[in-house]
Amino acid sequence: TVSKFVRRNRVPVALGITLALASGAGMASYVSQSRAIAEQRDRASFEAARATRINQFLTSMLEFADPRLGDRGATIGSVLDEAAAQVDRSLGSDPAIAASVLTTIASADSSQTRYEQALQATDRAIALYRKSGAHPVDLATSISMRGYLLAQNGKQKESEAPLREGLAMLDRVAPGSTEQAAAQGRLAVVLGNMDRTKEAEPLFVQA
Repeated sequence: TVSKFVRRNRVPVALGITLALASGAGMASYVSQSRAIAEQRDRASFEAARATRINQFLTSMLEFADPRLGDRGATIGSVLDEAAAQVDRSLGSDPAIAASVLTTIASADSSQTRYEQALQATDRAIALYRKSGAHPVDLATSISMRGYLLAQNGKQKESEAPLREGLAMLDRVAPGSTEQAAAQGRLAVVLGNMDRTKEAEPLFVQA
């Protein structure tokens, strides 16, 4: 019987079980590593394609601002408005890339203190990130930025929820990343402006 065979061959059987378990663990580790490598490769490929498409799109917008090629009376604001309007027409077939361009536009709007326009572009980006099933870091960063822009638009009470939501997501999916640190900094700034320094100080230290 099986039990007699095991008693008579305890060492070989134990060795066989050990090797089988080790093989199974090794296979699981290999599969896990292969999946991680594939995810990193896909992410790198997406980032390269995204950078190319963003550069192409922004180059076309710069041509719009060039008095030799486009509108002679164009301002930075008008160029950004035109870029935001062109996103759906030019990049509608690729929502993840469109969202990335809108995020870039929102950043430029914010740097020009065009916070309302930046918030509108960010809201559109978030919707597209959700639609495309984009990388969670991109979505979380935009949610965090939305909170910051709400605060810049004088809506500090409304800003805290998205700031914390974005940071919580980054705590899970990108701990120790620059995106997480930036989200901590944004929340800290807003809390500080609300005279909640005891809550803001630890975030400043972490960021």
